[in-house]
Amino acid sequence: MTMQAQVDTNGEARTAQACLLEFRNIRIVYDNAIEAIRDVSIAVPEGGIVALLGSNGAGKSTLLKAMSGILYTEKGELENGSIRFRDEDVHHLAPDELVRRGIVQVPEGRRVFAALTIEENLQ
Repeated sequence: MTMQAQVDTNGEARTAQACLLEFRNIRIVYDNAIEAIRDVSIAVPEGGIVALLGSNGAGKSTLLKAMSGILYTEKGELENGSIRFRDEDVHHLAPDELVRRGIVQVPEGRRVFAALTIEENLQ
């Protein structure tokens, strides 16, 4: 069964099934000055797949950094909204706690350590 995340006219994410991961009215700012994302809502249903598409600078990586709890590494901050995983607010949790709960960002090729095996990179 395939479910699609839908966004209504108010920008609210909604699905016909329970959400595994949900971004609600996200606003992210870098350096207290640069607004990277404004009022984004996305719902990923349990067992579903959502593709995040956009041009360079559209906020795709920023959204994933927020999900992974690593915005702080680039002076980014979630100023509004929430990130929920299995119906629990998780945007305030540290990256290691997010990993323990099952939220993991898999880096693209240029962000891995070439001298390590695939298993070592995943660890």
